[in-house]
Amino acid sequence: MQPLPIPTPPPRAYNGKMPGFCYTIPYTGNSNGAITLNRMFIFPFVFDTPVNIDAVLIANVGVASSFVRFGIYEDAGGLPDRCLADSGQLDASVGGVPVYWYRTWRCEGVVWVSCVGQGVAPSMTRQTNVIPHPLIGVTNPNAIATGCSYYVDSISGALPARWGTNFTSHASGSANPVIYLRAK
Repeated sequence: MQPLPIPTPPPRAYNGKMPGFCYTIPYTGNSNGAITLNRMFIFPFVFDTPVNIDAVLIANVGVASSFVRFGIYEDAGGLPDRCLADSGQLDASVGGVPVYWYRTWRCEGVVWVSCVGQGVAPSMTRQTNVIPHPLIGVTNPNAIATGCSYYVDSISGALPARWGTNFTSHASGSANPVIYLRAK
């Protein structure tokens, strides 16, 4: 009788993040639709232990002449600060194909990831029922779906070198893009 083979363990997971899997911030519902043109959303991702990330992506519906631009901002005491990387405009015109930004980096602590739709407003999977994030401050706790991202308008070109002083929390859960980070 042959002994049973010993199963091969899966690739090592960092902080519960399995290589090849995609992760996002918590929400409880989604829909497809356009996001506000030239509005840059920024979301905090928190890593208790170091995690290698090799891509930022969105689930894309596709609209002709639409683009997405991603950015990575450093954390400064729980707020986004300096832009570390700007993806440039990525084509978001082909439906059913995720928009990927292939960028490998090691994340630890808080990492701020931004997304802005440019050209023609892109259509993508959006959060409809938002779970407020503990790092996002709000000025109106009575607003529905407040506190999952900050945003700033009028970003039609390159991302700002620094986030600045605009900390408006997004109060409409139906228009926040669902951004994923893929573990390496």
